[in-house]
Amino acid sequence: MKKFGKLLTTLLAFTMLSGATYATSLTVDKARESVIELAEIAPWRNSELNEKVVEIETGHNIYYAMPLTLSNGERGVVGGAYDGHIVAYTNEGELMWTARPSIFFPSEVITADLNSDGLDETIVTYFDGSLHVLDENGQEFWKYQAQGALYATEVIEEEGKAYVMAGGIDHYLYKFDGATGVLADSLYIDNSVVLDPKEGEGYAISPPDYKDEMVDMLEESVAKLPVVVSSEENDVAWVVTKVDDSHVRVSLFDGGYIVPKERTATVTVQNFEAVSSTNILTGETYEGESFEVTVPAGTFAFIDIELR
Repeated sequence: MKKFGKLLTTLLAFTMLSGATYATSLTVDKARESVIELAEIAPWRNSELNEKVVEIETGHNIYYAMPLTLSNGERGVVGGAYDGHIVAYTNEGELMWTARPSIFFPSEVITADLNSDGLDETIVTYFDGSLHVLDENGQEFWKYQAQGALYATEVIEEEGKAYVMAGGIDHYLYKFDGATGVLADSLYIDNSVVLDPKEGEGYAISPPDYKDEMVDMLEESVAKLPVVVSSEENDVAWVVTKVDDSHVRVSLFDGGYIVPKERTATVTVQNFEAVSSTNILTGETYEGESFEVTVPAGTFAFIDIELR
């Protein structure tokens, strides 16, 4: 939409310069005439660059593509894929580097020279809330982890320095020193309230206070569960179902639906004593109140636990 707005502004400006009528009565024919006149005013002059345009087979589902200034002064291209991969190519289609800062889907990929060395860095935000800046070789330059998904990123210049601006679901607008990654400033944007039907009539509460209340309520609820599950990268989804007064069933699922792989989950029994724990699909048994379970790639595991 931003690019369309700039294009529309440009077309309208040249429409007025060329003597055509204003936008209120702009017709398709008049718009075409204006574009033709624009081509006569500023003819296409990069035929040499056009000869270098190539089709690149990356092996990834590319969602973003941005131009990239290379070390030899020429321009390349960097792309962001659904599976979290970032790939960079020369304008001849030669792979320069590949990186995978996160397994999550990238919400945005942009490029800019952040440290005034004449080379572009690649700035990537992901839906896991991480912001990664990669140097000209695809190595991590600096990174930041926000509390929620980051959606929008832009680079601004102040007093000759580049700053990375980022914002997302946690209501914060972040400002980073582009050359160092130091958080220079942040602004909490609080323009809404949450209405919670609590204690009969309900009340208004700001988003940060509401978040704290919800976290406290969830932690209190989790403390009462007979079983809790954890994993190193929070990549295992789980459900606990009461079968009868002495049995619960724990369903574990591979949470990486975009990039499935074998996961390891830690199952912990609390508030009760575990008499026996059995993997329903494999027949494997587990000892103690806390044990590790392997969740196969792209599938699930079911654990029956007898409690006392």
